Formats: sequence, C-alpha cells, structure tokens
Amino acid sequence: PNNMIMLPASTLIAFGIAGMIGWLRETNRKGLVSMNQVEVVLDLPTLGMLPRFDSHNEVIYLDAVEQLFNRLWLMDRPRSILITSARPEEGKTTTAWALAKAAADRDIRVLLIDADMRSGRKMQAARSVSVAGLADVLRGQADMRDVVQRNPHSDNLTLLPAGHPKGIPTRLLALDSFNRLLETSSQNYDLVIIDSPPSFVGGDCWLLSHKTVLIAKWGSTTAQEIHEAVRMQLHRNTFAGVVLNMVNPRQNVRYGHPDSMYLSREITRYYRS
Repeated sequence: PNNMIMLPASTLIAFGIAGMIGWLRETNRKGLVSMNQVEVVLDLPTLGMLPRFDSHNEVIYLDAVEQLFNRLWLMDRPRSILITSARPEEGKTTTAWALAKAAADRDIRVLLIDADMRSGRKMQAARSVSVAGLADVLRGQADMRDVVQRNPHSDNLTLLPAGHPKGIPTRLLALDSFNRLLETSSQNYDLVIIDSPPSFVGGDCWLLSHKTVLIAKWGSTTAQEIHEAVRMQLHRNTFAGVVLNMVNPRQNVRYGHPDSMYLSREITRYYRS
C-alpha cells in the first residue's frame, strides 16, 4: 500500500471515529452539568458543586465541602440538616459524612444520624451485624445514650447508626418517638445531620421535614428526576438547594458554563501548586 496515502487517511479516519464517539457520548448524556441549568430549567436554588473525590482532587474537594457548609450553616444556623438524593449511588452518604466532619473540625457538636434504614450498608464506623441504632431506639428497645458512637478521631462527632428496622422504616419514622429523639438531640448537640434514604425510596424523606439538601450526580441525574423528587418528596419551605456531586473537572470545563471556571485547569493547577 502507498504509505503517503494510507497514513493521512488512517489519521483522518481515527479522528472521525473519535469525534463520533465523543458526539454520541455527549448526546446520550441526559444529566445536568451546570448549576445554571438547575436554576433556569427547574427554578430551584443551588448550593454548589463537589468534584469527584480522588487523590488528585482531595484538597479541592475538601475546600468545596467547606464552602457548602458555610452556605448551610452561616445563613441561619439550622439545628438539623437533611441530606438526600433522588436515586441511590449519588454520593449523599459521603457528603453527609464530609459535612459532619467539617462541622466537627470547627468545634461544633454534631450528631450524624443514619436514617437510611432500607439500605443494607451501615455507616462506615458502625458496620457490625449486631449494632443497635435508630430503629431500636424508635421501637423503645434501646436507649439512645447506649447506642450512639463517638467518632474516635473527633470528640465533636457522634454517630447514630441505623440499627435493625424489622419492618417498614416509614412507619418507624412516623412515630412520635422520632420527633422526641430529634428534640432531645437538638438540646444535646449544636447540629444534627440526617443521612436519609433516596427520595424515590419508600417516601421516608417526606416525613423528615428539615433543612434539606438534594445531592444530584453530575451528568447523570436528569432535570425530570430532580423536579419529581422536589415535587413529591421534599418540602419547599425547608428545601435549601441542589448540590451537583461527583463533578469531573476535565469534562466540566468543556461545556463552557459560567460555573465551569470553579474547577478549571487554572484553579486545579493553583491548588496542586
């Protein structure tokens, strides 16, 4: 074969295939990728963007968490914050932990409640087959003082694991004992953070009417899903806003939205230097 013809031709074909693959990926991406999209399309407030957490983005991620906590805490000093998402696997539990740690590092006494009793996963510090927790307290089978767990790395952070539901969690959360638990917790702690189930699971979120943060996975959660989660499961008068989570900084810059500058190459390079 004539290499003078084959080499340029193969290069053009490779670029064409790569461009087609990129175009198809972007065409099939249905999730929201900008805070501006959330505000314009859905008319909902936004609280910020959290980059995908890895060894390269750790400092940027922690700084973004601090900014998110500032927006939640400094506005009106809420007694409780509910962290939820429309679907599973959007990073709500990781965000709840990060916010709790950010608060504890500021000498704020925090109680982190795992209210996701439908999930088989427990809080990382309380993974045990026999751990009692929230469900047992609500049924009157355990005292809260006996089941809370102090974080070994922080005296200001206390954990209340999910416990053993043994039934339908929605019924447990509807009991008066849950409201009494929150009232007692508000007296003993400066802030209560509730890691709730996804809003589309069981309807538990509707019962947990607190300052609510909806975590949405960047480029994955659709506008329709966010709209339905807020419309059916969340209380508008306590809704704080949407957080776009697991943002890919490299891909985010390509969209050219105004908020893409927060995770631009220049900002990333600044943090790493």
